[in-house]
Amino acid sequence: MTQKPITTRPITFFLPDLHPTKIAKVYITIANKLVADGYKVELLLFCKEGEYLKHVNDGIRIFTIGQGRVMKALFACMKYIKQEQPFVILSSFASPNLVVTTSKYFLQMTRAYVPWIAINQEVSLAQSLAAMPTFRNKARNFFSKWFYEEADVVAVGSEDVASELVRECKVSRDNITVIHNYLDVEAIQKKTKEHIEHGWFVKMRPAPVIVTVADLNSQNDYSTLLHALKDIPRVRLAIVADGPEKLMLEDMCEELYIQDRVEFIGRDPNPYKYIAQSDLFVSISISEVFPNILIEALACGASIVSTNSGSGPGEILDNGKFGRLMPVQNVDGFIDAIEGEMVAPVATRAERVERANSFNFQSITSKYYDFILSIED
Repeated sequence: MTQKPITTRPITFFLPDLHPTKIAKVYITIANKLVADGYKVELLLFCKEGEYLKHVNDGIRIFTIGQGRVMKALFACMKYIKQEQPFVILSSFASPNLVVTTSKYFLQMTRAYVPWIAINQEVSLAQSLAAMPTFRNKARNFFSKWFYEEADVVAVGSEDVASELVRECKVSRDNITVIHNYLDVEAIQKKTKEHIEHGWFVKMRPAPVIVTVADLNSQNDYSTLLHALKDIPRVRLAIVADGPEKLMLEDMCEELYIQDRVEFIGRDPNPYKYIAQSDLFVSISISEVFPNILIEALACGASIVSTNSGSGPGEILDNGKFGRLMPVQNVDGFIDAIEGEMVAPVATRAERVERANSFNFQSITSKYYDFILSIED
């Protein structure tokens, strides 16, 4: 991948800090590789702290623009741009993204030097606001919708996020690249070999076992799954999860006369052993944008059936190539997908594991590296 540097000006990575996060790990890995490939690299941080500082190459200069209000960081960011004149700034997380796009907006008004602006938006603005609906986050979301269109290129975590930025922030779809989150596939696979004490998971089992790990709440379509199970004879369901609707779902099992075929195992710190040793893994999210559990199930080598909620399941399973997609809240659709996959899986175990590896750290880091080098001076 080594090539002649596309620029002699700094390539800058903008993060809040270097505390351990997935994207910080990716950025530091790319930054170190860029230095090794002959590029000038700089880090722009709100504060110089975090465990990943010790992994930063000595050849990378670190600039801090202070914690506090976005307005204060905005002026500090514009000052940095004027002084250092970076070729591109690649930011991630809501505050850095807002600061750098707003900086470009005001710098253009003064006809000052403006670098390429590349932002990374892993989750949707609506999702991040729902997780923390404070006044500050509401204000940040409002201004993000105003200024995000200033970004020259954008990396997003899923097609749903891409659609939101086009719809809400007026970002051109041509400027958006989908780069999914990575998972530690190797670590997951190591956990699949742990022994299961439960009698349903013996090798010579009398009935096939379906596993789901979805929390017992209204965000997951347990009602449809249990009604479908009633019409699929002999099959057992192991629920490796817990949640506020447990009692209601136990009552539903009794009403459907399937209580002997459903086991509420509860949460387990290692759900992967159950997924790997199941006959079928079922994901039943009603609205989750990008269910990472599907990548984890692929890493376990499991046969998969998933609700087609949003674009995420289709992206992960390549529109049904590596697992069957079923409509949300459709009993007949659940039955057809489950019975079909148990009789004739759409992919082999090796193919599913290979698909999971396309989401590993090395693969995703390589995509980000190419994303940066696709920007032309």
